[in-house]
Amino acid sequence: MLKYFFLFLIVLQTGVISAQKDVDEDSTMVPIDIGNNADYSGFSVLDSMLNTHRLFLTGENFNYTPFNAKVEFKTLRYMNYKVGMRNYLMESSAAKAALVNQYISEGDSTVEKLLQSVSTVKYMRLYKNLKKLNSKLADSVKIRVFGIDVERSNALPLVQMSQCFSEDSVPDDLRIPAEAIRGTAKYIISRGLEEYERQRDGNMTESDNYFYNPSAFSVRMSVEEFMKMYDSLKPRFESWLGRRFGEFDQAVGWLKEYKTYTKYRQTAFEYTWREEELFRRLNALLQQYPNEKFFGQFSMCHAAGNRVPRGCGPYDFSTLVYKLKHSEESNEKNVVNMGIYYSRELGKSEGIASKLHKQYEEELETLFKRTKTNTAVIVDLKKLKEDLKLKDEFQFILLNDGVGVYDDDEWEYDTTTAGSKYSPYFNSENAKAARIRIGGARMHNNIDLDRVDKQLNDAGMERLGYIEYLGAEFSVSAADKSFFRAYYGSGYSSASNFNSSVLVISGSESLIFRKNLKWGVSTDLAYYRHSITQNPGLDSGLYVYAYSAPKVYINPALVFGISTQAYLDLMPFYIVAMVGQQWDLSRSSWKLDGVYTGSAGGLSNNALTWSLGFGFCAPIFWRNY
Repeated sequence: MLKYFFLFLIVLQTGVISAQKDVDEDSTMVPIDIGNNADYSGFSVLDSMLNTHRLFLTGENFNYTPFNAKVEFKTLRYMNYKVGMRNYLMESSAAKAALVNQYISEGDSTVEKLLQSVSTVKYMRLYKNLKKLNSKLADSVKIRVFGIDVERSNALPLVQMSQCFSEDSVPDDLRIPAEAIRGTAKYIISRGLEEYERQRDGNMTESDNYFYNPSAFSVRMSVEEFMKMYDSLKPRFESWLGRRFGEFDQAVGWLKEYKTYTKYRQTAFEYTWREEELFRRLNALLQQYPNEKFFGQFSMCHAAGNRVPRGCGPYDFSTLVYKLKHSEESNEKNVVNMGIYYSRELGKSEGIASKLHKQYEEELETLFKRTKTNTAVIVDLKKLKEDLKLKDEFQFILLNDGVGVYDDDEWEYDTTTAGSKYSPYFNSENAKAARIRIGGARMHNNIDLDRVDKQLNDAGMERLGYIEYLGAEFSVSAADKSFFRAYYGSGYSSASNFNSSVLVISGSESLIFRKNLKWGVSTDLAYYRHSITQNPGLDSGLYVYAYSAPKVYINPALVFGISTQAYLDLMPFYIVAMVGQQWDLSRSSWKLDGVYTGSAGGLSNNALTWSLGFGFCAPIFWRNY
């Protein structure tokens, strides 16, 4: 058995070396095609990080919303496409994230109108594309949104509060606040949609603030008046709203948070408090989902790695990424962060973006000279030999030399070309590694036959000695890493009157999935049919020979097993080694004429099994091979 274990170790090492070679050959300056959502060639520089890290944060400059929204969607889609990443972090409140989740999962026109009233045109396009993408994905990898920012608007909290009200009569003592909340919410939606329509028609300049604050009457003062009376009215709201009171009270909590935000606005506390809340909420998510990956695109002031990001406010506060990497309570210190830099900002002397660029201007100018005009490329800074200050901020940077920075054209997820080919796991590497196989295999069951042979000997039958099988197998290693195998074998032993057959069905998900190596642990279900023929011969009488019919003892068995298998795919051939344990779920007694009998003892299939085989293999996706 040891030689097969060592063979497996050699095969595993071969796969690891091959994988490392692939990583070493990654390019750092491949342009990305921002307009083609089916082409991820420019993102290959991130491939190795996807397998070893689970938190990816990108930093942007809000002045370039058209490009930012497109690259945000494409990066999210790429990560979902490559590794099934589904958790999308938004620089927005929990209220906004809840609405986006509702829209991209099952939202109707009413939800869409509500989302439009609190969104920009550019980001509404992103949400529409997310909705289309989700409709194509399996439930296990559908995108879900998490908002980890503080509440910076009173719009959605008021809307959620109004949605908790029933259409029935309102209690007299709650009529005034309830009607005020409902009327304010409707007003916010109405005015927000008007702003959205004007923006869509190009009649206004988009603001960096993605939330609408109506000005026809003071919503802020209305909220303040309600908050003054809420504590005394809280028991009455709880009695009236019943099971929906939890949602209502949650929204009131968001209003309180918005009040804190407005109190800290334009002070140093705005930065330190908000950054701490971002960290606390993201850290909680990382603890809640310890085995899942996350992606988010935020302001560069949150995604930069330095403690003091110049141009982001006070010069002594820790960014979100800094807190994740250095805080003792952080649940994920291995953060992959990427900054987006724009050639149009080089040389400018005003604005927050120029400050973010200024300290690295010489380094950025040098890097932009290496890129082609009107391209966008992702650069792995660790692979650059230069001693760059940028390396202290980011592991990767995306250099945008004028691609789509002011592009207002509609852009959509391609549901005909890219969409029809899309699968969360059917990426180029997995598709290249997918295999279909046909071959033969020898299987040995290490059954304890001493007791069985003694019982057979006592019954006047031949000893079995051993049981082995030769047969054919068919197996598939699919691009989603699932594994299926069917094996049919014919058994033999040292007894000439023994026959056996077995059908084994196995399924699993590969733990190692490489082009030349697949390894995993599978569950097996098998059906055995053993038979022994006892020929009593001819009995001689006084004048004639009396013929006695042979006795055929049958031992059918349903067997459950667990096994580990390693496939070495060498195209067009393959080698397979398997080791497992099986448990007999049936009676061990033999059957004679369809009736269980104890005259021949019994045979249990509980055993350690091993199998070796080889055959022919072929790629499933020839176009990707």
